[in-house]
Amino acid sequence: MKIAICTNFFHPSIGGCETVILKIAQFFSKNHEVFVFTRHLMNRKERKLNNITIIGYDYRNQNNFIHSLKKFDPDLTLIYSDLFDFFHITIEVSKKTCVFLGGANRYFDRVSSRQMFSSQLSKIDSFVCHTKCERDYKLTKQLKIEDRTHVIPIGVDFEEFDTNETTRNDLLPELSEYPWVLNVANFFPGKGQDILIDILSRIKIRPIVYIQACSSISFSIGKQLEDIWKHKSKKLKDIHVVFAKDKSRKDIVSFFKNSNVFAFPSLKESYGIVFIESLVSSLPWVSTNIGVSPELSGGKCIAAAKSPKYESIFEERVLSRFAQSIEDSINNVRLGEEGRKQAEKLFKWDDVLKQYECLL
Repeated sequence: MKIAICTNFFHPSIGGCETVILKIAQFFSKNHEVFVFTRHLMNRKERKLNNITIIGYDYRNQNNFIHSLKKFDPDLTLIYSDLFDFFHITIEVSKKTCVFLGGANRYFDRVSSRQMFSSQLSKIDSFVCHTKCERDYKLTKQLKIEDRTHVIPIGVDFEEFDTNETTRNDLLPELSEYPWVLNVANFFPGKGQDILIDILSRIKIRPIVYIQACSSISFSIGKQLEDIWKHKSKKLKDIHVVFAKDKSRKDIVSFFKNSNVFAFPSLKESYGIVFIESLVSSLPWVSTNIGVSPELSGGKCIAAAKSPKYESIFEERVLSRFAQSIEDSINNVRLGEEGRKQAEKLFKWDDVLKQYECLL
């Protein structure tokens, strides 16, 4: 079978969706011919990644993209996210289509887009949501397409975590004796790094270490958000701020395994793979009710009211509860054990990927 995967971003870009798409592509490429159609990247030097063929496109040139897709002539087209550059035209020209809704952000923000999507439902064979907690699954109920919707979680490579034996002394020996609060998120709008600074300022435990891990991104807004965060972080007292930018994957895994708590103040997530990485690391987590968090063990999910854009509202009650939950997690060294048990049962990639066979 010939399978096309259409996504705005792909390897070597690093992020949650890129990780998921790579795993799915690798899984299908074992027995099928897989092409990934994605935006051009200057640092992507090769068109082949093992058995996966990568076709870069110019997001401003729809005709060129359609020509490439028709030339491949896939038997199945997987569209990852309703925000894919050529979403609607891809549905029009594909034989068999599966849509990964990925939060369905466009359809809650734009009435016209939702109406257009509704008119195309008969042309889509199946849909995928990663959790029943998010509004993309609620949309499938509203549109009466639940019978074509598969809820498939996101997995984690357990071996990557379990074989990592890096210690605190290897990472930050001068700060090894203090509690570590970790956040892993790139500087995209809504990731909440600036909010986390406000939260940490309320914590009574001192001193602590705040580790902010991220990757460089090419968008100008990312640099602006990073500069705002740096300015605000200088105001934290008795908190050692560690800016872990562009660290290796091994180091990121090491931070997960050696921290005391994972604090994730993102306003909105379609899933949140970092939650599952926390579970595998037996690392307690704290978040509002975003993404998959309401379904998870081993951490503290804080109920927050939602804005019209379905973003968590960090009003005074939420900020205080978030800070208290971080303190409680630091003091409860066994909290993360339940998360690890849940991860072993539900989130091993080998088991998760088999669920995607239902799309063929």
